Amino acid sequence: WNVGIEVLLARCHPISQGSVIQKLRAHLHTSLSLWSQPLVQPSTQAFHSMRVLFAILAVTALQPCVYALNDHRHRRGMNSMGMADSAPSSGGTSTNNAVCGCGDNTPDNIDKPKYVTLKYIGGGITGLTLQDGKGGSQGSPIDTATCGTVTVECYKNGQTSTQYLSPTSVNKGEEVQVFTNGAAETECTVTCGTSMQRIDIHTSCSKELYVGQEFGALQITNFPEYSTECGTSPVVLPQDPQSPSGPSGPPPTCGCGD
Repeated sequence: WNVGIEVLLARCHPISQGSVIQKLRAHLHTSLSLWSQPLVQPSTQAFHSMRVLFAILAVTALQPCVYALNDHRHRRGMNSMGMADSAPSSGGTSTNNAVCGCGDNTPDNIDKPKYVTLKYIGGGITGLTLQDGKGGSQGSPIDTATCGTVTVECYKNGQTSTQYLSPTSVNKGEEVQVFTNGAAETECTVTCGTSMQRIDIHTSCSKELYVGQEFGALQITNFPEYSTECGTSPVVLPQDPQSPSGPSGPPPTCGCGD
């Protein structure tokens, strides 16, 4: 019972307030302590009834947490035992201090962001080793000492004609807003002279995605539409590139796909 309480509370912690978890832990352990006391007078029906009552109260107190976990498992594709269907994914940096994000090992307080803020920080190549092989950087390392200004371009993965960010000059430490439209895969290129780094980011939230996560030369610093969850100031977002009056022009009269 004691171990079960701690395991369940550990699972609930990312999706519950810390103060609630502390109160729930105290209540459950008090219930356990009273329930496990030996009966001084085994024939005393009142004491036995009190023991049962505390067990019922403990189970009742767990209900909000259980409901939250069921919803969490449903949205994150976990199995009936509460375990992820696949091994936890590994991101570019520690998720311990992530303020907002989605997927395993994150606060899981956003979902399929339409906009992602990326900062140019420079960096080496990781290969597709992040986000369970869905994310990473390939090509050439980009060093800010020699590449103070780079050109960043983003588009739907494998479809350069579907631009999420047209070629933009970005200085070291500057940020750009990338319109992903909630797509599963986003690809960016960071170019400096003859050096180019290709960056893949899985943005559907089926793999971990969070503020502070690094992908080679770029780092996620915000999800603008989730300013409340991320604790950031509201951002005036640019018009969606795929809207009728955006850079892409009027929509086609017929076609298929995004």
